[in-house]
Amino acid sequence: MALESAAAPADELSRCDAGHVPTALRLYERRRKRRVERAQRQSRQFARALFTSSSTLAGLRNGLVARMSVERLLAPLVRDLEHPA
Repeated sequence: MALESAAAPADELSRCDAGHVPTALRLYERRRKRRVERAQRQSRQFARALFTSSSTLAGLRNGLVARMSVERLLAPLVRDLEHPA
C-alpha cells in the first residue's frame, strides 16, 4: 500500500504542469481512496478476529483458520496485488 500510495501521486504529477497540480492531487485522492478505505476495513476486521480476549472466540478462530487454505486466507491481498491502483 505504501509503495502504491507513493507511486500514484508521482504518476499523476508527471502528467501535468505546475498550473494543474491541484487537479493532479484530486485525481490522486480519487484514485487511492476506495482502495485505502477497503484495506483499512479489512485490517480492522482482522484485528477484531485476532485480538480477542475471549478464549472461546480464540478457539473458534483458530479452528476456522486451521481449516482454511492459504489461498483463501490471502485472497484479498492477492486480489489487490493483481490489480494495482
